[in-house]
Amino acid sequence: QKVDILAELAQQAKDHACQLQQQKQSFEEEKVKFERFNEQWQRQSMLQDEQKKRIFELESHKLRQQQIFEQLRTKLATYEQAMMQCVKEYSAHVEKAKHDSSARIDKLRNTEKTLEIYKRAHATLK
Repeated sequence: QKVDILAELAQQAKDHACQLQQQKQSFEEEKVKFERFNEQWQRQSMLQDEQKKRIFELESHKLRQQQIFEQLRTKLATYEQAMMQCVKEYSAHVEKAKHDSSARIDKLRNTEKTLEIYKRAHATLK
């Protein structure tokens, strides 16, 4: 079950990374648009008011993109911590299982040795 949770968290982290990449590409496209628009603004001062409005919109978009990026970064860190906790718990479980198996093997060996001693004692008594 923990492996399923870990796989699900990994998939969610991958999905978030894809979304972040798409948002980054979208932001880069918007940045290029802004630079072209700014050049036009410098050439055509009569459109200055409209261009200021566009700049404000782009800055707002940039801020939203940064906020989304930070939210995704926080979620990714949370997922990474959860994955590390799952790995830690799973490792502890595996170590306990190894220890338990070793203890059972030792107990079986001791039982075999005891049985061998009983067999030899029985053969001696015959």
